[in-house]
Amino acid sequence: MHLFRKIQSKVVFLVLTISFLFIVSLLIWRNFEIQKIEGYKEKSKKEMSTKLDKAIELNDKVWENLVSDYSYWNDMVRFTRNPDPIWAKDNIDYILENYDCYSVWVTDTSYSTIYSVNVKADTLLKNLPISKEKLRVLSKKKIFNNFFLNTESGLLAIKSAPIQDESQDRYSTPYGFLIIAILWDKNYLNKVSAITGSYLELLPAQEKNYLLYLPDLEEDDIVIEKPLFDLDSTKVITLVSFTESQILSNLRQVFERQFFYSIIFISVIVLGLIIFALIYINKPLGYIIDSLENDCTAPIKKLSGKENEFGKIARLIEAFFVQKKDLLNEITQRTITEKALKESEELFKLIFETSGDSFVVVDEKFTTLIFNQKFAETFLTDSEVENFTNYFSKFNHQGEARDIKFIPEEIFSKKMGPLPLIINSPGEKTIRAIFESKPLMLKGKIFVLLRYTDISEFRRLETEAHKYRLQIQRADKLANLGLMVSGISHEINNPNSFISLNIPYIQKYFEEIFPILDKVYETDNNFKIANIPYKTFKDDVQYLLSDMKEGTDRIANIINDVKDYAKADLGFKVEAVSLLEVVESSIRFLSKQIKLKNINVTLSINEKFSLQTDRQKLMQVIINLIGNSIDAVEEEKGKIEIRLFNREADKHICSIIDNGCGILTENINQVFDPFFSTKSKEKGTGLGLFVAKGLLDNLGYSISINSKVNFGTEVQIKFFKE
Repeated sequence: MHLFRKIQSKVVFLVLTISFLFIVSLLIWRNFEIQKIEGYKEKSKKEMSTKLDKAIELNDKVWENLVSDYSYWNDMVRFTRNPDPIWAKDNIDYILENYDCYSVWVTDTSYSTIYSVNVKADTLLKNLPISKEKLRVLSKKKIFNNFFLNTESGLLAIKSAPIQDESQDRYSTPYGFLIIAILWDKNYLNKVSAITGSYLELLPAQEKNYLLYLPDLEEDDIVIEKPLFDLDSTKVITLVSFTESQILSNLRQVFERQFFYSIIFISVIVLGLIIFALIYINKPLGYIIDSLENDCTAPIKKLSGKENEFGKIARLIEAFFVQKKDLLNEITQRTITEKALKESEELFKLIFETSGDSFVVVDEKFTTLIFNQKFAETFLTDSEVENFTNYFSKFNHQGEARDIKFIPEEIFSKKMGPLPLIINSPGEKTIRAIFESKPLMLKGKIFVLLRYTDISEFRRLETEAHKYRLQIQRADKLANLGLMVSGISHEINNPNSFISLNIPYIQKYFEEIFPILDKVYETDNNFKIANIPYKTFKDDVQYLLSDMKEGTDRIANIINDVKDYAKADLGFKVEAVSLLEVVESSIRFLSKQIKLKNINVTLSINEKFSLQTDRQKLMQVIINLIGNSIDAVEEEKGKIEIRLFNREADKHICSIIDNGCGILTENINQVFDPFFSTKSKEKGTGLGLFVAKGLLDNLGYSISINSKVNFGTEVQIKFFKE
């Protein structure tokens, strides 16, 4: 059940990953749409600001022309020299009546008022409400001046110009100044509002809370601020324009509906994937694992008759159980036979001269009576073979484990062993051996048969064999994983293919339906489908079908990358292979590890460069090398660069460079040896670079490594033989 839960967790993880990708895509799309709406709002704001400026400029142009014409007039010059009330009544008061001005002042060159008139005979405006000194400084800077005054009568827009003779130019010495004021009251704001289509309000210069003046302000309403300045360029008041944007509101409503329907659509797809996984993957896997764990074929009977991948696996398991039963019977028979032979030939084997073990017989005084050839070769020199008599005077026996004590006298009283011993001879020869002794009664005397099995070499081989067994187990697990990945990929690819194949038909159906619906829409502009305006519905359908097609293509690409990597080795298949495609597929395959450590991967490979080689094996090498770089670099700081360069015209080299921990100089020459690894046991088996070098040798390429500790490593694949 533990294995089943692990596989089940992986299936759930796959479904959750796909769901996560859907959600992320949806959020990205939502953010993009919101940015589009905000961009349109900003554009509308600029257009409205331009319209407001044009409307104000249109009104100001009349008054500016008025000031310019009246001030550049010989009669006005004569009036400044000899003020005539009757002439002023006919000509200056005429300005108020016909140009919608609020107040007019005529001054001499010192800005003393010669004549003034205003609409309401306002005594406060009898004289200019401005410092003469300020006006004098201002007139030296500009001929024509425009500014605003905030008075008790209201906000006044001031236009001024020097009074000059028509025979002189505009830069000549003036005879006085003509100044008019226009009242920015509700009537004036309403006229501008009628032109711009917006609501205008004058707010104090520091006021920011527009809701006090327009409590019904909506999120999509366009607000424009236009500061108005006095003659010192100090902000007097702020003109604020409020405009309702029905288009923005409609856009936002349409987007919210689209987002809601997209959430429902993705939820349906995810639910379908979960149901599919539970029915077509999870359940068959449960039967298979139950059969393996209980050593019984009953749970897979339902699967063995099917022709899909799970049916094939079930039949293989049934065949395995049959072979296992036959093998157990054969082992049992062999064990019985070996036991009988061992009992009947035990004495013969102990004294057989050519045995691989060392034998010696001693008497009660530990005098050596006989020993075999193996004993002589193992323990004695040539000179000792002829006169070796006292056995225990030569050797020092020690227990290999601390709790083993070797007492020579005990060998005559009972059978001993097997005991692991370390034997030290005076000739400084140390041997690890398994010791056994058996007392013998021959012709009324007690003798002891001693047996030594040299296990020094055996221990070494056993250690290596253990390493090989671990690697074989890992390889077997990888093979099973590859088979399972292929099956799962196939099961996912089928429904994905159904979706991708049906999308073009749906698009074609809508292409034929839309002309008919367009005609209906021409006769009825309020025509809706699913309570959505027809134009919006038409755009939505096209966007949704495009998004569905893009999603199925992405699923197919991911499945193809996994299948390429897990594909069985069927020998070399030489074809034209794009190096850039292989590297990009490898990066996609390792994208989870890259994102997990937030590694920056950069590519510099000519997209036109291709090789005549085996794509699967080259991809296996690239994945292995990039995986090593991922393990070597630090999280958040990792950088991996993959680039292609030419040493000569036909000598291309692919470099994989990282800024990881590097490799010690003394280990560089061993990195291609089998089972050598600088990684922890959980991360490395020591076979990656060994297998990669073997594959590249078979493909006719070579590999080399340059590394510096704490600076990084560069692996070069040379697509030529030096």
